[in-house]
Amino acid sequence: MPETPASDAQSLKIHLLDMGTEKFGDCILARLGARTILIDSGHPGDFQRRGDSPGIPEQLEQLLGHAAPFAVDLLVVSHCHSDHIGCLPTLVGNGDLTAEFALVADEKLGFGRAQDAVRPDAAAPSNRLAALLIKRRRPFRPSDR
Repeated sequence: MPETPASDAQSLKIHLLDMGTEKFGDCILARLGARTILIDSGHPGDFQRRGDSPGIPEQLEQLLGHAAPFAVDLLVVSHCHSDHIGCLPTLVGNGDLTAEFALVADEKLGFGRAQDAVRPDAAAPSNRLAALLIKRRRPFRPSDR
């Protein structure tokens, strides 16, 4: 990504999205000038409103000022626990979220696991997410540097 001007750096805003009453979970939207970074996506159930807690799409709509689809510059998946990746397969699969770039953790490198001891599960949410992101990948352009 191109260098960010100092004036943009002063406009950094970080939004911690509402994860409701379910234990743990993270979804963070960072805005730096015109750039957006989405880090994680909460629990699978965070896609929809639950009681007083709005769903992730509803919160993104409020923060970004428009309805889906939401385009972010960078999607970061910190690790592949369901309270961090839960909502992403639905968001990406429905076309509600697109990302220019994605940094996605490898589920085979989790805590306490030897890489060769884990059998990839094509049905795992992180594998479905990776497949969806790869399907929508754009060709590299020299201007992407």
